[in-house]
Amino acid sequence: MSVTINKVNDTSDLEKCLNIRYQVFTLEKGVPKDIEVDSFDNMESVCNHFLILKDNEPCGTLRCMNVDDSIKVQRFCI
Repeated sequence: MSVTINKVNDTSDLEKCLNIRYQVFTLEKGVPKDIEVDSFDNMESVCNHFLILKDNEPCGTLRCMNVDDSIKVQRFCI
């Protein structure tokens, strides 16, 4: 088994992240999509998005935001 975490560098991988989040947060947890997806969910935002792969298949995601001298992990799901 191989697990990798890759920084998202294109819209195709960002869409994979958003699809995973939709499956987990909206379908499984009942979070309304209009509050789960926000203005930080694009390639131009201040957040860095990451795609987690297991054996080269997307299985998780997270995004990170620099806040003062810290990094805030957001929208983490498997």
